[in-house]
Amino acid sequence: MRKRWSSSRIVAAIAVWLALVPAVCAQTDSGSARAIEALETPKAVAQRLSEIQRKFAASDGVDAAEIAELQALADAGYPRAAFLAGETYRLGIGTLPDHARAISYFERALEAGERGAAERLAMIYKDAGSDSHDPAKSVEYYQIAAADGSRSARLALADAYAAGFGTEVDAAEADALYARLMDEGDARAAVRLGTLRLSLDNTAGAAEAWRFAADAGRTEVLMRLGRLLRDRLESGPEARQVFLLAAAAQIAGAEDALLRGDLDGAFGPASDGARAAVWLENEADLRATLATARKLRDGGSVTVTGISVLRGLMRHQSQGSTDAADMLHSLYARNTFALDPEADDALKNAVAAVAQDAEMPAAERRKLAISAQRRGHYDIAVQALETAAKAGDGAARTQLALWHLRGQIGLLSDPGLGLSLLPSDAGQMDAESAVLLASAFTDPTVRGATDVSTLLSVLDRTAREGSSTAALLHLRVLRLANVTDAARLSEAFLRSLPDEMATDDVMLEYLILRGANARSERAWREVAVQGAELPGAQFARLLSTLRGANANVLIYTLQKRLENEGYKTPVNGYLTPATVRAILEFCQRNGVLASCKKGPLRASGIRAISTVFAKEP
Repeated sequence: MRKRWSSSRIVAAIAVWLALVPAVCAQTDSGSARAIEALETPKAVAQRLSEIQRKFAASDGVDAAEIAELQALADAGYPRAAFLAGETYRLGIGTLPDHARAISYFERALEAGERGAAERLAMIYKDAGSDSHDPAKSVEYYQIAAADGSRSARLALADAYAAGFGTEVDAAEADALYARLMDEGDARAAVRLGTLRLSLDNTAGAAEAWRFAADAGRTEVLMRLGRLLRDRLESGPEARQVFLLAAAAQIAGAEDALLRGDLDGAFGPASDGARAAVWLENEADLRATLATARKLRDGGSVTVTGISVLRGLMRHQSQGSTDAADMLHSLYARNTFALDPEADDALKNAVAAVAQDAEMPAAERRKLAISAQRRGHYDIAVQALETAAKAGDGAARTQLALWHLRGQIGLLSDPGLGLSLLPSDAGQMDAESAVLLASAFTDPTVRGATDVSTLLSVLDRTAREGSSTAALLHLRVLRLANVTDAARLSEAFLRSLPDEMATDDVMLEYLILRGANARSERAWREVAVQGAELPGAQFARLLSTLRGANANVLIYTLQKRLENEGYKTPVNGYLTPATVRAILEFCQRNGVLASCKKGPLRASGIRAISTVFAKEP
């Protein structure tokens, strides 16, 4: 069993230790003294210091006796010994790091003319982890070392001027220092010079510096140099050569930059479109494929054909990418390949296949069908909606019915089939179908074929569920269907909605209905007062609609609005001479007099007046 130490034994051990320390130190000091005595000549001292320095360089370390020897030699006035002693404390070689003692030795070495001591002092003062951290002093010592010819000190000094570390930012001085170092063959300085110049928007100078660095084997600048040449200096062919070097050096992103540049023609005449086409069709990732398709769709220049773009998109679409399918639809809807019959035919076939995809969301299928109908590809449009309708999409069925009724699918139109497809009761009419029908309600054919009470019921329910579009259309159907007591019904409907549902567009539709049915001056005034609260765009639309719906309400509303312009005669809804003068003065002030001369009851006149109000907030 291990014996425990008693307190008396511990005290005795400490006493022995304290007694031995002076003796050991004395032995060390005497050993150092004897070592110095043994070095009879300065040449012998220099050889001994070289031996110790070689141990530093070989990372063999030095022992306590050698440190003591260095200290003794430093005390004896040897500057190189002071320098090496400072290094032991700066780096913690054979002892613990001690920056204060290191500074003391380096200062002695510097005073004695030891080259390198100033730079070591600068390093200590630069070290953020040092208790002696002092950026300003660091710069002072770097300046001394730089003046003494140290290239690394000049580089560090340039860094300080560039970053404002320990001194004011001085980009011009930093540029000059970096440039001189680059002229002397320093590739590190060239790298940093390029970065500095680019930050100052000196793109040509940055390219010059990075070219030097790249030629010197600093591959880390290749990607930056390539992008600079390609994007800022429009030196496409040279940029491609730089990216080729980066790819040969297996730098991440280089091969991708080459392929993308070949793809979009960024390398000018050096772009390899054939190579890019193979990549796009077989290997390009979704992001690159979509970017190329987007550029082509928006009128940009690419080096590959539309067929290659389509093949790339179809490859991703077949792998389940909805983004690729959406892009195919977008290209189709924009008629991107109108001047490329081969690509357009391929796109049409691709879209037809996409339209039959069972996994395609119903709303997206309807959008695709509408695009096909607009482009005159009625077979694709009908097939898409029929597929959706069979899957239970009521809105697709209703859209198909409307196309048949209105003859919007060419020779495929069948009004009788359209009637049979229309929803006949609330059970068949969902919210989307109701919105579709109401949106087409201006067409007499649709009005005559629609069950108005069912449509109003579904729109009412949908509006109460939060749809402002349904609320607006409910009011429009009340007006267009000439429903008995429409004004009272519309007022009751509006009161039943939450306040946030009474949007400007909903209020506009309500006021159009009320204006069309207003039969008394009181009713005219209500429309005029509420209409005055509408924003300019909606107020302009109200005026334009009232011209054909109720001339008295139109004039009354104009008279109320012109009160703000100084109109003083009675507001009565009649086109009196005073009202005519006020309108003409208003038109003259707003530069539309020529169009107003025929009065607000003519289309050109009210259009001119409405244009002025539409510009108001």
